[in-house]
Order: sequence, then structure tokens, then C-alpha cells
Amino acid sequence: MAGGLSKMVEANCTVIGGHSIRDEEIKFGYAVTGLVNPQRVLANGGAQPGDRLLFTKSLGTGVISTAIKKGTAEPAWIVAGPSSR
Repeated sequence: MAGGLSKMVEANCTVIGGHSIRDEEIKFGYAVTGLVNPQRVLANGGAQPGDRLLFTKSLGTGVISTAIKKGTAEPAWIVAGPSSR
């Protein structure tokens, strides 16, 4: 959680709430408020032909991560890594 807080401090936003779940794997989220330049708002809807897509990680990463957690991932998926996909 300290890492998330340090990024919020870096972004100059205010923590106004959040949640945490104590589970097999710790989960947490934040609710934040801040100012956004209306000309720089990014939305995930309204894509048009010719628009660029920005992938922040390899496709399938989340599926493989979940399979690892459930013990159902094939060893080759884990070893392959993003550079070989």
C-alpha cells in the first residue's frame, strides 16, 4: 500500500477512501480526487478505425497470472515470458 500511496503523492492527488481485502492474496484499492485538464482526459470508449492501441503488457498476461495462482498454468506458458509471445 505504501507504493500506491507514494505514486499518489507523486501525482499530487488526495486519498479520500478505499478498501482492502484480507484473503489468500492481499487486495486493495483507493478512491482519489484531483484535477484533470479536460483537454487531456483519456477514455476507453469511442474507438475509431485508424486509432492507435496502446498495450501496457502482453495479451494473455492476466489469464496466465490467474492460471498460475490456481495451479493450472502450463510450465511452457510461465517460462515463455512476454518477449517470446
